[in-house]
Amino acid sequence: MGSMDGILHLVSVTQLKASNSNDDALHGAEKQRELVKAQQGLRARVSKFEEFVRDKNLTDGEYWAIARMMIDEGLSTTNAVDGSYNGILGHYDEGHHGEVGHWNAKIGGEPDNELTKANEQKIESIRKAFDSKGKDLEAEDRLGNFEIQRLMSTFNQMETLSSNVQKKADDTASGQQQKIA
Repeated sequence: MGSMDGILHLVSVTQLKASNSNDDALHGAEKQRELVKAQQGLRARVSKFEEFVRDKNLTDGEYWAIARMMIDEGLSTTNAVDGSYNGILGHYDEGHHGEVGHWNAKIGGEPDNELTKANEQKIESIRKAFDSKGKDLEAEDRLGNFEIQRLMSTFNQMETLSSNVQKKADDTASGQQQKIA
């Protein structure tokens, strides 16, 4: 029965490899789900950003919301929405009847105004940063899809090998039983 022990050991090894391949594929699929969620979050932030800048005027609330969106995406706010004099600059409106003034920044639409042109360039740099992040996520998505395909191929090969080895073991056992009989 020594040959049967070797065959059964081979069956166990191929089943273990198939199981490991399956686990790897499931882990890859989970990474893909997380990536899709990140892409959806980025698209929602970009949409909100475009909504904020559409009117060519940025309020203080919109300014800080854009800063939070960039931080959430792991992007730098430096020289854009970092609260410094190097970032988007605006002015305070006069308050009405004792109210505190509101901060606003013009972002384009006035070609002769250096401040609005500078602000528009900073908005474009934010747009490019979001675009670059989107491209990075798309590239990661493509790599993830290839990885899952490779893992599933390996899993299928291990399943086929395991099935073939099991069939040989069954055939060998049947042949030994016929010799004994």
